[in-house]
Amino acid sequence: MQASPESDAAGPSLREPRRPPLAGGFSPLIPITLALLAGQLVLGRRLALPQAWLMGIAAVSLCACVTRRGRLAAVLLLAFAWGNWSATRVLEPQLPAGHAAAWCGAWSPLVEARLLRDPRQSDRQARLLLQVERIGGSDRMQAVAGRILLTVRFLRRDWRAGDRVRARLHLRRPRNFGNPGEFDYEGFLARQGIYVTSFLLDDGKIELID
Repeated sequence: MQASPESDAAGPSLREPRRPPLAGGFSPLIPITLALLAGQLVLGRRLALPQAWLMGIAAVSLCACVTRRGRLAAVLLLAFAWGNWSATRVLEPQLPAGHAAAWCGAWSPLVEARLLRDPRQSDRQARLLLQVERIGGSDRMQAVAGRILLTVRFLRRDWRAGDRVRARLHLRRPRNFGNPGEFDYEGFLARQGIYVTSFLLDDGKIELID
């Protein structure tokens, strides 16, 4: 059955006109990605947004979605909030009470741990990544979780991944110096799940358990 000329003539007029492509091949993924990175960079300056702010941004974004022009702005706000929130979970997590970070302080506890990988050596020092098992004093040890990045100035013995070791370590939280444009060493370690560091002049005081 063929359509009448009247329907053919009326058909095109009822269709929604096509929108011309955005000039320059603009993609909304570009500003969305930039907003996501901006949220993470803000946290890199240690400006974690309060939860109330993040909820407020989400509420404003939902309201902006009502209008077509506000949808992109809403997505940008959500991307910014998501970037800040997700980076907060990595860089400033709520560590459990049984984490090695709770032992950072003035005294040097006895640490029992397992090497997660072979030592990484350079011309000036070596770094041992430890998975903590127990921490305490000479008379009492308790199970503890977390990782410790141990820097040893002079490494003379042959250590291997899987070795269980014991040593008395002064534990501390990694911190940046705060100089403009410096490398974010604290964030670099946090992305590897490392929130505790320590230092020894040599490995003479490290005992091999098994």
